[in-house]
Amino acid sequence: MQIILAAVLLVMAVLNVFLLFVIRQIVVITNRQVQRHFTVELETLGEEVEGALERLAEARRELQETERKEKASGEPGAARPVSRGLSQVPGFSHPRYRSEESLETYRYIRDHMRLDYSGYIRQALDWRPEPDQVWTRLKGVMDKLDFQTMYGLILMQDGERETALSELLTEEEQAALEQAAPVELYPDFSGRMDAARQYLKLHDPVVRVESGDPDAQNRPEEDGLRVEYNPQIHEGIRLHVGAGVLDYSL
Repeated sequence: MQIILAAVLLVMAVLNVFLLFVIRQIVVITNRQVQRHFTVELETLGEEVEGALERLAEARRELQETERKEKASGEPGAARPVSRGLSQVPGFSHPRYRSEESLETYRYIRDHMRLDYSGYIRQALDWRPEPDQVWTRLKGVMDKLDFQTMYGLILMQDGERETALSELLTEEEQAALEQAAPVELYPDFSGRMDAARQYLKLHDPVVRVESGDPDAQNRPEEDGLRVEYNPQIHEGIRLHVGAGVLDYSL
């Protein structure tokens, strides 16, 4: 039995040595291949850089020769764009924003997005909902419940919170809060306040205009109209009228 166990251990030791040898060879071969690939990539990159430098030098010589000829003939050198010499050199191309496809797309957008935005805003002002009594009183509630007051109410127990609300709000304001966000539907106070804010947003009589113009955020709020800057809008505007959205943007 001991002889068999010794033989098994000997075979396992030989296998471990063989596995270590195989792993070592794999590491050596892989390292050589990586080095060879890295060397080839460096050589290719060096050739490309040398080619680009040669093309730049050639373009510079052509430009200098052209300027010399124009100076000798008396023609102004500024009449010839510098980029023309570079565009004739192989390997150089105009940037993407100057391609014909990009310019055609821009022209299509400019022609089809040429809308009467001022007219749409005037129509939105005519369509905007009138502020109802619930909205007006609920806005007064949210003005009273600032961040510090709201934080204190959240930390209170339900009974203490109801007592504090009855002291802070009038009966009309409590009724408006109950109508917009009933306690039965929103037992959690934070959820109830979120529902009240959502009601104010959906019934807001102010028309909100989102524009891609950065100067829009500096525009003062007018009667019934608020302009906001939206960096995701590249062309056009987006109108918010009550709970509806009129999207004329791209």
